[in-house]
Amino acid sequence: MTQDKPVTLVHLSDIHFKKNADTPYDAFKDIRNEIERDAQAQMKVLGGVYGIVVGGDVAFSGLSEEYDFANKWLRKFAELLGVDPSERIWTVPGNHDVHRKSIENSFLIQGIHKDLRSSIETVDEKLAGYMAKDEEAKKLIFKPLQSYNDFAAKFECDINPDKPFWEEDVTLNDGSVLRIRGLNSTIVSDELDSDASHKLVLGKRQVEMTRQDGVEYLALCHHPPQWLCDQDSVEDLLKRARLQLFGHKHRQRVTPIENSARISAGAMHPDVREPNWQPRYNFIQISIAQDDGKRVMLVHVYPRVFREDAGGAFMAEIQEGGKEFREFILPLPDWQSPKPITKPQAVPVGPATAENVGGTKMRSARQLTYRFLSLPHHRQLAIAQELGLVRDEDEGARDNELYRRYFSRAQEEHKLEELWKVVERVSSELETHRDTSGAAS
Repeated sequence: MTQDKPVTLVHLSDIHFKKNADTPYDAFKDIRNEIERDAQAQMKVLGGVYGIVVGGDVAFSGLSEEYDFANKWLRKFAELLGVDPSERIWTVPGNHDVHRKSIENSFLIQGIHKDLRSSIETVDEKLAGYMAKDEEAKKLIFKPLQSYNDFAAKFECDINPDKPFWEEDVTLNDGSVLRIRGLNSTIVSDELDSDASHKLVLGKRQVEMTRQDGVEYLALCHHPPQWLCDQDSVEDLLKRARLQLFGHKHRQRVTPIENSARISAGAMHPDVREPNWQPRYNFIQISIAQDDGKRVMLVHVYPRVFREDAGGAFMAEIQEGGKEFREFILPLPDWQSPKPITKPQAVPVGPATAENVGGTKMRSARQLTYRFLSLPHHRQLAIAQELGLVRDEDEGARDNELYRRYFSRAQEEHKLEELWKVVERVSSELETHRDTSGAAS
């Protein structure tokens, strides 16, 4: 068996950041410090980290201040591992990312949830109807995720009626593609989904992963299929994903599913009252190899577990045979790269691409998005006004919608180069101000 350098991902889930994060009453401050130390040490052993995937429940109550700290910590964590936070952090929502109060205060949202839950045979038709024909229903379905979407937009992982899932391509060692697809299992999440009694909805459209030679899928979703009303149809289509990553249950499970591997993550921040409380996270290494002349995907899952009985530190969870990793050898179809793989554009997946604009240091649309949305809101608006990108119809739009409008107009008016320059200038000014005063303005 031969292989080249694998793609290494850090897999986090169920972070559950609360409002008291980074205060003297933060129960998980030490856990975060230990995971930072452990991940840095493991990164060196494994030869570096490509990116970070977060399997939902970023916040605890879906509040904006919880996401403010989440963004701050994820950025710090990424930089400690040598990962560009603007390029290689990917996240999906969980039930704790849903703002429950907005559902409790709306009989209309409750009615939509009830309608979708009671229409298993026609759930996909109902979803399509709400999204295509009912403007008010579209807004209501995604209203409980507003704060999550404002956070996730920085990483181009926000979701909306026009982008019900997101995709990101990662090039593997033989030139083929691992296509990460982020799924939203919180469409009808509310106080009724407190157990695994098939109360949630995903829908076929999210899991109809387009088959393409030289492309294998990694599906990232918070809730495992047994939590779904439409479990049977989802399970059938999930077979198209070579890797399936879930969270939610706070129980680590690594399971072969036919020719795929399913990884149900433990929680990074479980409730301290849970039985067998053990914070966890994973390293996942992925590469294409040859096994007896056959092409295979070689996957190594390194579970890391917090052990209080060992002085309070993360360490390897030893697997069968005394190894620190669980190995999967997944058979793949024969394939040789004739030309670069291109991703089919099934749905809009972010702002207009900023490609090779003049001589500006423009690396990707993701970087522009991250830099722009990391600025204070009033600075974003000032930049848009300076460049003449604001319109009357923007009033009332959320940040994660506004930036798309600004970027689209900038592209149409050939102002992307200028936008990049202004964003870089303002970012530098703020960094200088932080260094001298310790605060942003």
